[in-house]
Amino acid sequence: MKKILFTIMACVLCIGLVGGAFAYFDDTETSTGNTFTAGTLDLKVNGGDVFVPYSVGNLKPGESRGTDTYSIYNAGSLPGVLSFKVTNVTTNENGVIEPETAAGDAPSLKLDPDGFSIAASGFGELLDQVYLVFWVDDTPGQRPAPFDWQDAKYWAGYPDESSYYSLPVNVDLMAGKTWKSGPYAGQPLILYPGQTAYMGIGVMFIDDTWASYGWILDGVLNNAAMGDDFMFDIEIGLSQVP
Repeated sequence: MKKILFTIMACVLCIGLVGGAFAYFDDTETSTGNTFTAGTLDLKVNGGDVFVPYSVGNLKPGESRGTDTYSIYNAGSLPGVLSFKVTNVTTNENGVIEPETAAGDAPSLKLDPDGFSIAASGFGELLDQVYLVFWVDDTPGQRPAPFDWQDAKYWAGYPDESSYYSLPVNVDLMAGKTWKSGPYAGQPLILYPGQTAYMGIGVMFIDDTWASYGWILDGVLNNAAMGDDFMFDIEIGLSQVP
């Protein structure tokens, strides 16, 4: 009888082994609510979404002036490449007074010996008599000021002198430029989340008595630009870093 029971138990054990009826240790972790969210690019100028126009008035020959300094801030969650474009350039005569007439100016006449102009319309002569500097900096520096040697000059020149010496219109003036100072010196003009930079424009009204600038003025006297102005629109933006 004992022999029969032993044989039956052995058969049951064999069935269990063959059937693989073993218990294994295991441990499971669960992640719930997995979320995918798009990042943001949000450029703020002087803390807001409205870019108040620069304005420099009452310029006189030989004078260098700077615009107000604007802060630009990346309030988004992604880094962005800065861009800056000048569009819709116009000049305005704003009437012709006696000194302008004596300098050869007249209504509906633009004194421009080389015949080149970036302006879409207008008869003012001031645009042909200035030197402009567009700058951006990632440190506050000495402000306000036209610019200093640590600022990145993303364009500087005579805006309306000729096809060679002219301000590019509808072109990103910051393309290929780098920071000149601060923690990102030498790197592309990228504004990182939470980073603030500063920008402005410097202007010099070329004096017609400066002999070395004669080729710029082409013989046109400063008096021809009395009361004139020039205007343009600015498009500044952030684009996704490639």
